[in-house]
Amino acid sequence: MHDKVGVPAGAPDGRTGGGQTGSGQSGGTTTPAPPPDVYRSSLAVAAWWVWLAFAVANLIDLAVQGRDRLSLAAAAALVLVTGVMYVAAFRPRVVAAAHGIEVRNPLRDHRAPWATVTNVDLRDLLRVHCAWQEPANGGQWAGRPEDPQRTRVIHAWALQSARRAGMSGMRASLGQGQMARRSVGGSALTAEPPSALHRKETERIARALAERARRERADAARPVPGAGENRAGENRADDNGQKQRIGPGAGDGPEWAPRPVSAWHGPSVLAVLVPALLLAAAILA
Repeated sequence: MHDKVGVPAGAPDGRTGGGQTGSGQSGGTTTPAPPPDVYRSSLAVAAWWVWLAFAVANLIDLAVQGRDRLSLAAAAALVLVTGVMYVAAFRPRVVAAAHGIEVRNPLRDHRAPWATVTNVDLRDLLRVHCAWQEPANGGQWAGRPEDPQRTRVIHAWALQSARRAGMSGMRASLGQGQMARRSVGGSALTAEPPSALHRKETERIARALAERARRERADAARPVPGAGENRAGENRADDNGQKQRIGPGAGDGPEWAPRPVSAWHGPSVLAVLVPALLLAAAILA
């Protein structure tokens, strides 16, 4: 199961704010950008909170009763597993923001502006396909034909599902009779296993993200009337007389470069590395 945060309860996952990327003016009033849509595994989040309660209770018990090296090693092991659970279960998510898709994996963050997202699909993990033009010879981000084309696929840890082939094999091994139930009227209805329902939900999220990426790219490709200035971060006219966004961030701020970017998440790395070193020190002491 997946949670979607950032929209009212019961709102369809296809609602993405109509491709707005900032505040606008309408009748003298300012319309704020829509809140980001956050996709994550509800089961993983529930597992995190259950483990956190278990770890805190045991750490309190060790603090009260433990006085030897074994208790110190046990406490370090609990903290280490808690760090692993945090980065593997609680932190992973996919954020569909106004500027693009942000994929938070256990130890790394990936940001892809909508203009570079060509498709979103699902294999074992949800995949974000990106394509963009790298500026030649350190030039500006103008999207010139001579700029080399780059492609990349970002895998999202938070949204994953077994492939259909594996589920079909499972159905065959269980037998069709074990997956049928009788309705009140006596007609046989095929009950889909939880894995199939989970797969359908994840595919629906992938389709919603792919559709939003198509809308955002179409909105960005529309010609803007008027001529622009050849300055970074502003509109300028290309060879066809159409305006386009150039410059670092393309007006989206320093965190959203005009190409996919990835970076290590320092707190997550420390959440695993520090307890591991403490455990090693407690064992070797």
